[in-house]
Amino acid sequence: MINFHRCFLQRERNKNTSTILSHQHNYSSSSSTKPQYKVAKITEDGNVDLTTLSINEILQRGVHARDLFTLALSSSQEQQQSSNNPFQSSRLKRSPSAILPRNNDIIISFGSIRAVIGPQEGILFDAHKPTIQLLAQEIGRSFRLHSHISIQNLTHKDHSSETNSTKQDAFEFIFLEEILREVSLTYTRRLQLYEPIVDAVVTRVSNDMYAASGVHRLVPVKDSLQDFEMQVKSALKCLTDLLEDDQDMLGMLLTEKMEARQIGTQIEHMRHESVELLLEEYTRQLTNVLQETNFLLKKVQSQQELVAISLDAFRNRMIRMNLYLSIASVGIASSTAIAGYYGMNLIHGLEDNPTAFINVVSGTTFAGLLFGGGCIAYIRGASSNARSMERLREIEVIDGALSPTKMGALDYTMKILAENKVAMTKHDFRDKMMASDQLGMIPEKELDLLFGALDITKDGFISTNDFRSLADLGRKVNLEIQSDGDGK
Repeated sequence: MINFHRCFLQRERNKNTSTILSHQHNYSSSSSTKPQYKVAKITEDGNVDLTTLSINEILQRGVHARDLFTLALSSSQEQQQSSNNPFQSSRLKRSPSAILPRNNDIIISFGSIRAVIGPQEGILFDAHKPTIQLLAQEIGRSFRLHSHISIQNLTHKDHSSETNSTKQDAFEFIFLEEILREVSLTYTRRLQLYEPIVDAVVTRVSNDMYAASGVHRLVPVKDSLQDFEMQVKSALKCLTDLLEDDQDMLGMLLTEKMEARQIGTQIEHMRHESVELLLEEYTRQLTNVLQETNFLLKKVQSQQELVAISLDAFRNRMIRMNLYLSIASVGIASSTAIAGYYGMNLIHGLEDNPTAFINVVSGTTFAGLLFGGGCIAYIRGASSNARSMERLREIEVIDGALSPTKMGALDYTMKILAENKVAMTKHDFRDKMMASDQLGMIPEKELDLLFGALDITKDGFISTNDFRSLADLGRKVNLEIQSDGDGK
């Protein structure tokens, strides 16, 4: 009986494991075909190689099977299939941030970046996305720049800083810093993009009469900000958890661990200082982004409270007017009642008309019913329904424009703008958005909303002059490219 119970548990465990792996990897219906994941391999000399790997090839590199759940890999085919399944799409987008040191690798799922970093080679997953390909090129340039600086240091024989720069020049340290920098800049750019959108929506709501017809616009904006806040909190918690664990920070020094194993020693406990300084810096940056996001949320909430106050004041005026009308109605009813009593006894020429009574009663009754029907038709008529449908369509446009997919495409577009420093027309803006958004056409109304909100100067162009942060970022990127060119 015990053996039967053990066999049953083992069979159920194997069944659950196979089910989880089938959902996680999303194998196709054909048993002979397996999904291929496009990756970018980056070596320590700065070479970038775009290739494809299967699940078995990824596992053969030393990645544990359980780490696949953390990476939450998705191929281009799976991404197209998930676009037709909202539940699966939202599930893939909400994977929590994690930085997990292993024996010979570091597993990273941070922001929208999935990577496996080794002591001499790193892999960026989701390389079918233009944003990841652009990140791979930037990381390659960074390694070439560090290689050029290292050659200059050896030429000048600067041995005093050789010990301090050993950890910071390690492959995994540079790769990790580039990923943290990219996520931090992405969130900062996203925040700069949210600011004009929130200001435009809040201003539009404020300009509406009593803000009653524009309060619905605040709902999708607030939902999008809360989703962004959740992403920043997840990334921030990942870094704070690492800072509280000294063993994990030591485990991220892959090069030093490898050298220590070769000579048969262990890494000193205080050697994680460089990793701690790096994490503290980007923790501070993400904390600042989170605070600014909370400020925007408070701004939207304040506008909602202002709308509620204005609506309460409007309702109070209506109640007061209704009270005045009731008082006036009671006064008029008193006088008309007295007049009615006298009217029954006065001679007015209709006493001998046989149809006068029924005509007067029918006419007044029909007039009252017509007036009541007109009021009900006004309240529940086509104009009210049309306004409601218009508001619903406007909510759909704002919600679609602020979806994570559109915001990711917008972030890629602004990054290209910062690097090229060339003003974009509406046509160029649409082309760049569609180059990053692989799910299809962008609705014209969503495009008009985003372009109109980002065109702060209202000159028909989007340029770095509209965003001070993008101009600063463009100058920083140009300096890196010039330094890279000097290195070559």
